[in-house]
Amino acid sequence: MLLVTGCSTAHTSAARKSAPTVDTVSTSNVRPGPQCPTAPLTPGPSAAENAAAATGAFVAAKVGNSPGYDTIGYQITSDAPALPVIARTAPDYGQRFKVSMLAYSWCGTAIGERTYVVHIVFPAMLAAREGQAVSVMDLFESRLSPGWKVWNNCS
Repeated sequence: MLLVTGCSTAHTSAARKSAPTVDTVSTSNVRPGPQCPTAPLTPGPSAAENAAAATGAFVAAKVGNSPGYDTIGYQITSDAPALPVIARTAPDYGQRFKVSMLAYSWCGTAIGERTYVVHIVFPAMLAAREGQAVSVMDLFESRLSPGWKVWNNCS
């Protein structure tokens, strides 16, 4: 069964600061929560490829076994490091900032800097569910000593 940890941005422990063109997450008082990875490593030069491989393993092992999920043909639509600062001029600013800031607000700067956020879409479910949130998922991934791991997900 797929476990989805709460991913609401309404009650984050980090403070969000706004400026005319940039939003920033302050993580000075954040203590890593139980969902955060322990001792993540720097992502390294092949981070995008390794994050994609971890996504494939997660989709096959966790999502594919969950009732109601049709994972055939899933697509990675974006993958990037989690960022505490995002320019408001970015085309996907609203969604990307909200998702990206969660790694920092849940786990603090040290872990946020070592987190990749992968956005995936399940096309078969997108059509069947008329674009409802369950047809998309954001995965929070980090490189640990045994390899890359999805440590949280939002759908």
